Amino acid sequence: MNKFREEQQRLLKELVYNSRLETQSEKVLPFYEDTIDMHQIPEKLRMTLKSQKRII
Repeated sequence: MNKFREEQQRLLKELVYNSRLETQSEKVLPFYEDTIDMHQIPEKLRMTLKSQKRII
């Protein structure tokens, strides 16, 4: 019986560990539109971004 519990505990730890690994790999860094001043972006690039609707 003790061996069964140890195995179940090991499996649970493995699942938790794998879950954390998946969560870490799926993290996405936030994007802030105001990171760069709009006046620092060349006009041509700004127009391209606007046409792709990436900026307002």
